[in-house]
Amino acid sequence: SPEMAAMLGWPGGPVAQGDDILELLSAEHQERLLLALRQAAAYGTFEVAFRIVHPDGRARWIEARGQAAGPRLEHGYEQLVGVALDVTDERMSKARAVAAERRLRDAIDSVPGAFVLFDRHDRLVLWNQGFVDSFGFDPRVLRPGAAKDNLTRIAALAIRNQVPSPDGLTGVMEIELHDGRWLQLTERRTTEGGSVATAADITAVKRQEAMRRKNEEELQKLVEQLEANQAELSLLARKYEAAKIRAEAANQAKSEFLANMSHELRTPLNAINGFSEIMSTEMFGPLGDARYKEYSKDILNSGQHLLALINDVLDMAKIEAG
Repeated sequence: SPEMAAMLGWPGGPVAQGDDILELLSAEHQERLLLALRQAAAYGTFEVAFRIVHPDGRARWIEARGQAAGPRLEHGYEQLVGVALDVTDERMSKARAVAAERRLRDAIDSVPGAFVLFDRHDRLVLWNQGFVDSFGFDPRVLRPGAAKDNLTRIAALAIRNQVPSPDGLTGVMEIELHDGRWLQLTERRTTEGGSVATAADITAVKRQEAMRRKNEEELQKLVEQLEANQAELSLLARKYEAAKIRAEAANQAKSEFLANMSHELRTPLNAINGFSEIMSTEMFGPLGDARYKEYSKDILNSGQHLLALINDVLDMAKIEAG
């Protein structure tokens, strides 16, 4: 039909040799079409999808299906009768959908912690590796369509304890796992009636809280002990005074040390600055590549900046040293 010729990009009229049509296809798609014709010879029906590029460079996807017609011959068929559809837009839409799903999957996998999505029938839709690792799921259990209740029972095996959020937030729980980790589980309903849950690792926060409570308890005991024992308080005060004196002495020694380092620090810097200035001004002739001059200027600027900083430090050290 004319429509078939248009889909193929065939300009030669309503009759064409098979080899002429095959030449419009790439080698891979030629083999697809030939395989379909061999299947028709064997079974009487065929179905094939192939890609064709028109002379103007446009690529089209065509799906063709049909069956043998006329009397059955010894080695196949007399005629093939069927239909062909241009499915380029469908293929492109499918490719875009696959690409979008891949981007979504990449985004979900990059989410820190666990992520899982269920539809309105409580069937598994999407999840990331963090969800698997957090609750120790066997990867064979996680399949699209898996029931939420079943997965919840499996996840419960990894949970030692769970408590409501200290902030009183709805849908937020804190979960302690048997391996010592703590997770903050947040579950929300989606606009379509499903649910999405995320679990962030708050183990470090919990450990800090425990450490803070421990420190507060120890501090309280220390205060009580100091209040009950004035003699020990006096001893601690004397120890503090001695430590303060040692610290001041150490600071004084530091200041004296820095003050005495003036010559050792400035001498090499003066050499660096002096030679880099000679090179940047090309006092003894051109350097060659223009970049050398720029580099020597950078060295000079950096050396001068460092020398200024050292001078400031040394000035402060001299002030502290009296």
